[in-house]
Parts: sequence; C-alpha cells; structure tokens
Amino acid sequence: MGKRRRPWQDADDVLGFFGGRLSEARRNLNAHVRNWSAKGRCHELTGGGLIRSAGGWRAVKEAYRAGIRLASDECILGSSEFVEATLKHAGEVCKRRMRMQSAGIDLPAVIAAACRYLGIEEKELARPTRHVEIARARALISYVAT
Repeated sequence: MGKRRRPWQDADDVLGFFGGRLSEARRNLNAHVRNWSAKGRCHELTGGGLIRSAGGWRAVKEAYRAGIRLASDECILGSSEFVEATLKHAGEVCKRRMRMQSAGIDLPAVIAAACRYLGIEEKELARPTRHVEIARARALISYVAT
C-alpha cells in the first residue's frame, strides 16, 4: 500500500495501476484485493505453475530425460503453451534466451566455451587482472550471456 519502505518493492509503480492519487490508489487496490480474496482459493493462482501444469516433478524429469524442453519463465505462471503464447504476444523479448535454454546452454556452458575458445582457464576470470585475454573473455561472455 506504499506505507512502508521496502527497497525490493516498487510501490509507486504498482499503486499507479490503481489510481492517480495515492489515497485513491490505496482505496482501489484494497477493494481489488478484497474482491479476489472473497473468491476463495483459485486453482489457477496456486501451486507450482509450470511444475503443476506439467503433471508434477516426475513428469518434468521424464520430459527432460526424453529431450523435451518445456518453456518456462519465472515471471509467468502457467503451462508451457501459455508461457510461449504470452512471450510471443509480448514481442518475444526472451526469444534468444529461450532458444539457448531449450538447447541446454546456460551461463556455465557459455563461460566454458569462451575459455576454451580463447585458451584460458576459467579460474582466471575471477582474478583481479587487466590482461587483454581475460578482458576479452569477460566481454565475450557478457555479450553472449546478455
């Protein structure tokens, strides 16, 4: 409601969806929460999102072993199909990340590949140094990862 300061929470932005003035926004948000809570427990808003939609952890692990990669995004609750449709509708901002994820490429894989390509040890990346090779590796990893 914007009454307590929490550095991890953007209260002004959220309240902005509910009204132009602070008092109006608080009143509207409060009414909105009351309406939703009156509905009781909503199946679509509870549980494990993708995990629940896929049939539980066992189903997710079996799909992974079979080479099936489910689309997921920690910001979107829903099935793999719903996540894919939502991301497509939003302009597919995460398209590249999803392709890399589905191919099994993650940050440790990018780091390992860059170090192999440039012929340096991974542990050298963490050392405080200005060597050109290390700077080049860091830049390559940052570019590919973002």
